[in-house]
Amino acid sequence: MKTTHHIRPLSSVLCLLAAVLCVSAPEARCQAPVAAVADAKKAAASSVAYTAGDPIPLPNVTHFDTKAYAWVWDVQASAWQVIPRNETRVLHGNKESGKQNIGILTIDGDYKVPAVSGRNVYLMFRKKTDFQTFKGLPKGESGIEVVKLDVVDGPRKGQLIRTAKLHRQGEASATFGDKREPIDVQIIRNNEGSFYFVQILRVLPEGRYALYLPDRAFEFAIK
Repeated sequence: MKTTHHIRPLSSVLCLLAAVLCVSAPEARCQAPVAAVADAKKAAASSVAYTAGDPIPLPNVTHFDTKAYAWVWDVQASAWQVIPRNETRVLHGNKESGKQNIGILTIDGDYKVPAVSGRNVYLMFRKKTDFQTFKGLPKGESGIEVVKLDVVDGPRKGQLIRTAKLHRQGEASATFGDKREPIDVQIIRNNEGSFYFVQILRVLPEGRYALYLPDRAFEFAIK
């Protein structure tokens, strides 16, 4: 399976999100031209992101600061669900100055993670500032990846260890390689930061997954 990753500024889907925010909250910082909004609405009419009939809004950011937040879209609830980092770190690898860490992405926290259907999976990541990327990242890629985690029993009763292997990519970036899921990434920026809208381009099988960025990862489940 060929894995494709794209990152596009203010595409039709997210332009429509901005338009929705402008309509529902006039005080929001939205400057999408009227013509562009009309075109975005027309283009989004057939988008798989709108199978529920209503556009997906931007998540509600409850704290205005430089922290990062990540969500998964719950189609049944028509709402964003926060996904935790769950003690994520990279172990047993190389940590070189100026390079993205490689090794074993390890998650062993016991925070409950939201579980959603594997069909039409949408994720959102928001940060007050853009996240760091590293040399060697292929042109047109965002640095964001989604990967299915290997799950084994941990040393404690009921504990599960979730892992995935990171490899070197180019001069300094890292990747899950062939194990990463095909995704499409789109960006919208406003006064609350940069929002990265991630669409999974296939139906995901049941299991635990990580939404991975160059300096952090978040966990969610497919039921």
